[in-house]
Amino acid sequence: MSDNLKRLQKVLKWPSSKPKVASFDHGYFNKSNKKMFDEVLSKDINTILELGAWLGMSARYMLDNTQNAVVISVDTWSKYGFGEYDERWHPPYLKDKMDKMFEIFLVNCWDYQDRLIPLRMRTLDAIKLMNKLNISPDIIYIDANHEYDEVSKDLEFSFKYCPKSILVGDDWLWTLDTKDTPVKRAVQDFCKKNNKRVKVIDNWSWIIR
Repeated sequence: MSDNLKRLQKVLKWPSSKPKVASFDHGYFNKSNKKMFDEVLSKDINTILELGAWLGMSARYMLDNTQNAVVISVDTWSKYGFGEYDERWHPPYLKDKMDKMFEIFLVNCWDYQDRLIPLRMRTLDAIKLMNKLNISPDIIYIDANHEYDEVSKDLEFSFKYCPKSILVGDDWLWTLDTKDTPVKRAVQDFCKKNNKRVKVIDNWSWIIR
């Protein structure tokens, strides 16, 4: 692990003992995500920035399928009020777990501490922190807030501060309104503006190069 990544580890240290909550393996990770990651992950990947971590399912997959890569998982885990239960997209069985999401993430990922750095902060702050510490992720996985403006900001900040990173994500057809697919629209507008091309996998995951 590089010295800059070791400095980053000090931003949020793992607790000395495992949180006293039960492991709960919930997520939206599917076959399309695996296809997308299998296309970009390799033995040459050293650093992955994950924007939106939920309970660690994707982080564990990335760690299991790379040799020495460090994954930086960014999420508010409801600390700043962006993770409260919302019946529009959260199943009922999550209602009593929303205030324990960070602790559940730590328990789920407890065996990966040597290569996993959790950052409990907003995505844009995390991207700027990468730039400040001179950390250039090989891959940035964008899976945080799915609204158009938020996805657009994550894409633009990633491209501005980490221009060499491969940008990937999912939820291509995610919608709360059948008339709009904000993730798809944000990615397409970003690619048009920056002369990039996007590859879409199974109408779910996407890769920008």
